[in-house]
Amino acid sequence: MNILIISHLYPSVAIKSGYFVYNQIEELSKHLNVYVVIPKEMPTTYRNIFKINGIRREIENLLKIKKEPPPNSYKIGEVMPFFKMPSKQFCFCQSKLFLLQNKKDILRIVNHFQPKIIYAHQIFPGGGIAYYIKKDHGIPYIVYEHGVDVLDNNTGRGFALRNNLNFRFARKVLENASCVLTNSQRMQNEISKHFNNIKVSISHIGVDVKRYGEFKERRRIKKDRFNMVSLCYFTEEKGIRDNIMAVIKLVKKGYNISYDIYGKGEYETILKRLVDQNRLGERIKFKGFLPNEEVIDTLNKYDVFVMPSWEEAFGVVYLEALAAGIPAIGTQNEGPDEINRYGDIVYTVPRNNVEALAGTIEGLIEDYNSSKERVMLGQKVIMEEFNWSKIIDSLLKTIDSIN
Repeated sequence: MNILIISHLYPSVAIKSGYFVYNQIEELSKHLNVYVVIPKEMPTTYRNIFKINGIRREIENLLKIKKEPPPNSYKIGEVMPFFKMPSKQFCFCQSKLFLLQNKKDILRIVNHFQPKIIYAHQIFPGGGIAYYIKKDHGIPYIVYEHGVDVLDNNTGRGFALRNNLNFRFARKVLENASCVLTNSQRMQNEISKHFNNIKVSISHIGVDVKRYGEFKERRRIKKDRFNMVSLCYFTEEKGIRDNIMAVIKLVKKGYNISYDIYGKGEYETILKRLVDQNRLGERIKFKGFLPNEEVIDTLNKYDVFVMPSWEEAFGVVYLEALAAGIPAIGTQNEGPDEINRYGDIVYTVPRNNVEALAGTIEGLIEDYNSSKERVMLGQKVIMEEFNWSKIIDSLLKTIDSIN
């Protein structure tokens, strides 16, 4: 069966995050003929246009995207840039703008690839694009909502909830979908709360279970270095600042701690300044981008994964840490709750509570082996609930029932 996937989250030269989407599509491609369309909003931000050489950089970025090779997992796909509106208040018209600017390419794919179904990530813009394609060509579609369209975030309310025009278009997209999927019970409840009468099913994001790490039992010796790690796209809500403040507290108490941070993002400059101001450059290192295939093996080299983020619909990286054989720390009432539905697995602390975070890390330093039961349970739950083969089998049944 041919399936057209529309996902602006798919990682590419222009989009460095979203490897959970890559892995999901990679697994689907083992069973279906897949073609991926990656809508890329231009400019990255309208502020960039008014910076020195801003227009030139945006044009160079556009040309780079146009020359980009197709997604490398199955050699079928393309990035399609489009000029967006300057505010998320206009999400309702982003999908139409994309189609107006890429009409010939979409028509070519529909006619030559002849998809039987469309699988769109997010209501905006993917779900909206699928909605219009269905109107014109009668192709049914699935919407997988990850969270940003309905959860509040650092720029305000969820995009679908910011105004009546966004909300009405989002409802139209969801009502016309053959199926609406999401990643957690929390997201299922949020979508149902705002869009009543819309049936929403949970389809988890999984992890690669081929590379498991063993739990490293260790004796606590205060002089031994305790190694923390984070892996994320740097934004304020990822909680990396709280991690740095917790390290400061623990160093003052005499603990020997190192903290490596993998990733990139607009918040990086602020975080580096905080590290420099506290003269922690020898303890806290920014390691840059980590390739997806190296994640579990790299995490296995550390003692604990820490990401006390908020506005997190799920957070597959907590699962990757557990698969790597190390305990994970997250935030209460956030993404880790979906994992903790199956038992006490991820340590959680209140949002923005540096004292509680430092206390949890200190507890692990003093009695690291107490986390073994959580890690072992986490790995068992991954095999039973977050295993890609099980998740994809369920997703394929959903697709078959629509087709």
